Amino acid sequence: MIVSYTSYGETSPLFYQIVANSQTGVIVFEAIRDDAGEFLDFRFVFINRVGAAILGKTPEQLTGHPYLAHFVEAESISYWNVYRQVLETGQDLHLPEIACYTDGINAWFDLRVSKYGNALVLTYNDITAFKRSQLTFEAQALQLRTTLDASISSIFYMTAIRNEQGQIVDFLMVMSNQAVMQSTKRTPDQVEGQPLLKVFPGNVENGFFALYVRVTETGQPERSTRYYRDDVGLEGWFEVSAVKQGDGVVVTFMNITEQKKIESELQQKNEALERSNQSLQSFAYIASHDLQEPLRKLQAFSDILTNDYQTDLKPEALDILQRMKIATRRMATLVHDLLAFSRITTQPRQEKSVSLSNVISGVIGDLDLIIQETSATIDVETLPVITGDELELGQLFQNLLSNALKFRRPTIPPVIAITCLVIEAHELPESVKTKLRKTRYCQISVSDNGIGFEPKNADRIFEMFQRLHPRSKFEGTGIGLAICQKVAENHGGAIIATSEPDQGASFHVYLPLNPVALAEF
Repeated sequence: MIVSYTSYGETSPLFYQIVANSQTGVIVFEAIRDDAGEFLDFRFVFINRVGAAILGKTPEQLTGHPYLAHFVEAESISYWNVYRQVLETGQDLHLPEIACYTDGINAWFDLRVSKYGNALVLTYNDITAFKRSQLTFEAQALQLRTTLDASISSIFYMTAIRNEQGQIVDFLMVMSNQAVMQSTKRTPDQVEGQPLLKVFPGNVENGFFALYVRVTETGQPERSTRYYRDDVGLEGWFEVSAVKQGDGVVVTFMNITEQKKIESELQQKNEALERSNQSLQSFAYIASHDLQEPLRKLQAFSDILTNDYQTDLKPEALDILQRMKIATRRMATLVHDLLAFSRITTQPRQEKSVSLSNVISGVIGDLDLIIQETSATIDVETLPVITGDELELGQLFQNLLSNALKFRRPTIPPVIAITCLVIEAHELPESVKTKLRKTRYCQISVSDNGIGFEPKNADRIFEMFQRLHPRSKFEGTGIGLAICQKVAENHGGAIIATSEPDQGASFHVYLPLNPVALAEF
């Protein structure tokens, strides 16, 4: 037996029109029971057009029909139990957010259910758009929170607190990441939702508060490093950047106290090292300079003994005298080279426009005698004009050419090529690329056909007093290439060497080119 609740047409026409045209979905169900009074289903007594449209139907399709005839999956869904509960208890229910994913419906509803006799009155609004926006916002907020918490930098957002005159008197801490808690030893409850000057009272004294106000009022980002201390126990150096966001700022900061401590210690060590280097350089210069006079006397006395008293000396004495002259000559060469290195390290450079072609011509002229003795051939390409110290550049190329002539193969006359390339910074060898900062360089290569050296020694040869061969085979102090490297560095450049045994050697000098020199080259 079907028990009918009432005829909906008995309600007043005015009320019917109001409900029928409401923008809220309205349904009236009556309960369908069997002969024993057991509940079987609901029948649509009334549904307005908005309510039917939300369900994807029309009022004509639903009115008078059992609920389960159209929504067969309803019994397995939670809101069906809500209907039964209200029907049995008579207690109204409000479900502000209930999802429905059955019978082709995919939506969220704000649902109210009331009992009236043997019927239920449902009013509901489709809040799907709102709910999806809310879920999207929550997902984005979670993603933002996760991203912020993953940052090693402390980040927080705060909005301005203004007085009646519109002046900023404080800021409200709205959001902060985990790094804020870790670096300040505070909990989220002590930070979020609290005034800035309560959480970090020292911000006024050290000027951070004024910085935040400026950023909020002007919109111009600012960065500052300052010392912070407050009565709550937070103390140290902090690097802070602030960016305007709405009527407030996003602040990023890092505690750099340890970094500052390391920088201070490093600066002190560098200053001590610089003082030590200056003392050593001064000592080397003075000592070398003072050694020259006694060395000259030793050379002079040994020459007198050799020239004037040779017949009076025994062969053993002459041998000792000859050894002394060789040792004195070596010492004089060492002192000369030490003085040269000391000068390029300590003395101010006289920079001007220098023609490298003229420098090389001068060096070849100075080495004319040994060039003739060795039957050497030197080919020189056109070289550019650069800004530099002519004396230092002369030392550089004289040392390179002297080495090329010295370390020759015994049976083959030296052949030396001096070439030049203009290269961009990105074309520099990897070993020097990180050290040089200009845009264009001239690569001047001095290549020979001499005895060469093992590639593993390509860096070692530029160290002070480093020798690859015994003095019995090749004379020298081991300072010449160190001078070359220092001159290149003094001019904002670098020098590298490439070689193979018995395949000759190439020394590549990189010197910066200014636009004028490049245009004229």
